[in-house]
Amino acid sequence: MDSTDADRWQRVLTTLLAACWYRESAARAAYSFARANRCDTEPPDPIAPPTSAARPPTSRVPAVRHWERRTGSSIEVSWCDPASANYGEQIWTKGVARRRCTCALSGSTIESGDAIYRPKYTRGNIPANADQTILAAALDSQS
Repeated sequence: MDSTDADRWQRVLTTLLAACWYRESAARAAYSFARANRCDTEPPDPIAPPTSAARPPTSRVPAVRHWERRTGSSIEVSWCDPASANYGEQIWTKGVARRRCTCALSGSTIESGDAIYRPKYTRGNIPANADQTILAAALDSQS
């Protein structure tokens, strides 16, 4: 291997290290932003190695910060979840659960056939929290 090959190899390594550094600093910046705008949960540090003290995903605090009834069949939700997205004024509409899931507001189990609210969206604009649901009874208990 001559000096030209060594220089090329050094440039490849430098470029790879720079890309890794950029990715790590971007992840740190996103983490810092999420901590500064803390929502209801603190996001996991993307760089720190996982520890046994980490909370399991089932213990997450609900991402619903505020809700307000708009009509008999719709509510406006302030959704804040560092793991998915933030929506300040998202419209959710009433429906019926098609499968068993968990209420994003109360954490209670939703059975198939229960009255629920889910994010309203169009086919081309699916929100990050489209799979989330709120049990209608949970809203009634908080009204």
